[in-house]
Amino acid sequence: MADAPTLSPEVSRSVSALARTLVASARSWALYPPDHPAVRGSLDRLHGTIAEACGGQLFSFGVTPEALLVAGVPAGGKDAGAIGEAARWLHDRDILQLTFTAEVAVPALQRLLGILSEDSRVIRQRGGPARVWAEGGDTTILIEQIDFSHVLQDREVTNPVRRKDDLWRSIVRGILDRKRPTDEAAQARLLAISGDIAAIGELANDVIAPHHTPDGSPMLTSQAAAVVAAYHHLVGIVDVLSPERRQEVMQNIAAATANLNPHVVMQMLGGAGIGGGATAGDGLSDVAGQGAVVAGIIDAMDDSRVAQLLATTLAIEGQASARLASVFNTIATDDERKTRVLSLTRRMLSETDFGRQDAFQSLWSSMEELLLTYNERPFVSSPAR
Repeated sequence: MADAPTLSPEVSRSVSALARTLVASARSWALYPPDHPAVRGSLDRLHGTIAEACGGQLFSFGVTPEALLVAGVPAGGKDAGAIGEAARWLHDRDILQLTFTAEVAVPALQRLLGILSEDSRVIRQRGGPARVWAEGGDTTILIEQIDFSHVLQDREVTNPVRRKDDLWRSIVRGILDRKRPTDEAAQARLLAISGDIAAIGELANDVIAPHHTPDGSPMLTSQAAAVVAAYHHLVGIVDVLSPERRQEVMQNIAAATANLNPHVVMQMLGGAGIGGGATAGDGLSDVAGQGAVVAGIIDAMDDSRVAQLLATTLAIEGQASARLASVFNTIATDDERKTRVLSLTRRMLSETDFGRQDAFQSLWSSMEELLLTYNERPFVSSPAR
């Protein structure tokens, strides 16, 4: 049997960089005015990434709910997690395929970002992203959209709490600026978000988006800190306005966290995000509160969610690391649970391309040994006497 076609590492990297930069730029566009430095910087990065991907030619990729395709072949490699996240985001906005020419100008990119950052329901009411784009007559970017005869049949109507309106954007800006919500409308929306797992995930991804280096690489520690700050906002509002719902909300947060970029989740659960939301004057209380939120997420993660995190991370990285082992040791503190979770992880991996590799058995044995026997005590300094 012939091997399935694969993309070259260079093409996969181009797809990943372009999609990741496009999504991050659209999220920045939704949060800030066009002349804000964050927007200008993201536009410059997007323009440069498109030029690099095109190389003087057309560059096109297709979108599915889980993958980005070039000539029908899915992009992969070490950026599989970022590619999957971008694919879901673009699919949710009814994008089927995007084609860029090397002559794309900044005004065209500004208009594209405006379409992608708009509430998807508004764009659908106007006929969808392809039709809205075609109204401008610009041919340096081509958009193909999902068949609308299936969209309304197959998709749930977006919950109003997830609407990316001015109130949503003000909440995201407040989290990014580490400002606690004081007006009743923002507090009521946060309370509603806390009851919707998908909305919690959207909020987390929106506060993650601005934290990238100029070349589009993720700033994982800053991203983790932003997510912990968002969760701290949610839990803080619930504790004041609806304290009897705290356990339910922690379960919702844990469920939303399981679907985030696993590298960000590891940073969070490893403690890297704690303290990033502290502000002058009450930093210690904020740090303690964020630590309690992270501890609550760990407590709320059942075996299936822990196994999902492990399986996704192992499939992306291809091996276990001391960092992953440390986080696993923090979540699963007893040997019985570790063994149980690892058994479930192996079953999950067996359904992936990574788990079907001929060398998987030997890889799994070494990964399992590290995850079961890891002990971080030798790496911790002895207390001063």
